[in-house]
Amino acid sequence: MAHALKRIRTKQRQQSSWPILVLLLVAVSVSGACVLWFMTQAISNERLAARQKIVSVYEDQLNVAKRRIASYWTDRAAQLAFPNEPISSAAHFARVIRDDLADGVVIYDSLGRVEYPSPAQPTPGLDPSQTEPWQNAERLEYEQLDYTAGARAYGAIAVAAVTRSEAAQALQAQARCLAKSQQGEAALNILTGTLTELKYRESLDQHGNLIAPNALLFALHLISDEDVDARATTLSKLQALVTDYSNTVMASSQRLFIMQQLESLGVDRQSLVTLDAEARSATYIETNPPPPPPEIGVLQRTRSDDQWRLASSDGRVVALLREQRVLSETRALTDDEFALSQATITLLPPGADPALPEPLLVKAMEEPLSGWSVALQLTGDDPFVSAADKRISAYLWTGAIVVGTIALLTVVIGRFVSAQMRLARIRNDLVATVTHELKTPLASMRALVDTMLEGRCRDQQQQTEYLELISTENARLTRLIDNFLAFSRMERNKHAFEFREVHIDSIIDAAAEAMRERFASLEGQLHREIEPNLPVVNADADALTTVLINLLDNAHKYTGDDKHIVCRAYCDNGLVCLEVQDNGIGLSRRAVKKVFDRFYQVDQSLSRSRAGCGLGLSIVQFIVKAHGGTIGVTSELGKGATFSVRLPASATNTANQG
Repeated sequence: MAHALKRIRTKQRQQSSWPILVLLLVAVSVSGACVLWFMTQAISNERLAARQKIVSVYEDQLNVAKRRIASYWTDRAAQLAFPNEPISSAAHFARVIRDDLADGVVIYDSLGRVEYPSPAQPTPGLDPSQTEPWQNAERLEYEQLDYTAGARAYGAIAVAAVTRSEAAQALQAQARCLAKSQQGEAALNILTGTLTELKYRESLDQHGNLIAPNALLFALHLISDEDVDARATTLSKLQALVTDYSNTVMASSQRLFIMQQLESLGVDRQSLVTLDAEARSATYIETNPPPPPPEIGVLQRTRSDDQWRLASSDGRVVALLREQRVLSETRALTDDEFALSQATITLLPPGADPALPEPLLVKAMEEPLSGWSVALQLTGDDPFVSAADKRISAYLWTGAIVVGTIALLTVVIGRFVSAQMRLARIRNDLVATVTHELKTPLASMRALVDTMLEGRCRDQQQQTEYLELISTENARLTRLIDNFLAFSRMERNKHAFEFREVHIDSIIDAAAEAMRERFASLEGQLHREIEPNLPVVNADADALTTVLINLLDNAHKYTGDDKHIVCRAYCDNGLVCLEVQDNGIGLSRRAVKKVFDRFYQVDQSLSRSRAGCGLGLSIVQFIVKAHGGTIGVTSELGKGATFSVRLPASATNTANQG
């Protein structure tokens, strides 16, 4: 019979609510996924529509900006060309740089050869070192170290010179010897006086360099720092010479060298306007040797990654432009001429990636900026996007409300279904348990009654024994019915308690009296340890008696023949504690956690032999909680168990103690 009941309960446990909950979860997941998909599509469509509206508004303006940028650089190429009036290459170089049309300039002739900047070229016939007087003067200076005699020899050469260049070179050498012979004043008179005269202005040395600027630079090294006026006058003369681009005789390499020397001597770089352009142009010629010249009117990258070149409309002038300059000028152009609300236009060089965030529009440029592109990027909140965001926000809120409602309904339905399934399982367990538990005592009673009715009793003593057995089974049946009724009321929350002040002593006496016959054969094995002067508790006396009877009954059933059961009562921190301790079979850790569950039985075979349906401790727990108390158990297998009930003392006791 026990195995049959176990199969019934196993089958009932298998009929759980999880399939229904899984179906509900699937339904919610599918519904939520559908809602989210529709929301995603709606949001995507709204953003696409907003983007298309923005593109249609800004595309025409971007095309206008493209044409404006192309026209700007086409005009720049025209501005670079030579003017109609005659002008030297050096002067045109200076004009382009001073008009801030480029960062560097290279000027070609009609055959594609570089005219400016150009290095100094040795001039045939200007090297006097091959003449005997000059060689004698050099021996005096460099071999004999007779600087005074050398100065006289160079002075004689200057007087006898046929050309001004030869005379200027001799005077420069004479000043050098005078400086070496510690005759600085005489040397400065030649360097800053004689050699700066108009007749020597275009005199060249054997290397093709102008002598006058070199003489002034030499003079600056001879003038002491204390002679401020002389130093300032010499610096001013030298600066005027190197910045005078009408003097076409000076080579660009000499001009660049002297400008760099002036900067090292403290001349403000801003006053040397063409210095950077001279250096950039010279570097370009070194890394981009001619021919061929660049394509006319097209912005092209040079071998330097951050530099571009633009040839003039006549093809003779090549402007060198830093990439940052091209970008900044274009940005200023678009900012001034095409200031779009909440948008900016950016010029992108070939191979450049647009800056994040991704631009709204990107269009390729045409000549003169072939390979470049312009990008339009939004910088503020566009009205179309704001409107789209409002609709998207409405979609999101609607979707969230729908998904949340579905989830809430699912939770409610799931809890309702779980509760119904739980009640159904409890009902089925109760019916199965009641049927089985009532069948056993009724069958025993019927067998005994039938035996007596058939007159098969040997004597009066056997008949008395049968009647005692019937009484025992009847008491067992009564306890089962009481437990079932208590469980039913407990499940329906209709158990009524009559609370009044009760002494724990009387509860223990009533429970011991009820269990007296059970312990009659075990005289002295039920020990009572009651602390004196225990406070009263506010409780239902019959309910507390039922609690104690259940605990004593379990202690009796689950101990062996040598029973040592203790019923203990004491006070702890304002709580009245009841304990029932036995030396029975004990409980495992798993059993300790589940022992108060409905219909739970530690060992069904043992419970069958000693009666019980697994409801007693659950009823005990219900009653204790209804009294505001707690119940617990400590146990080890084979070492017995101790059930502890803690109840709050009556408020009357607390007031009296106060």
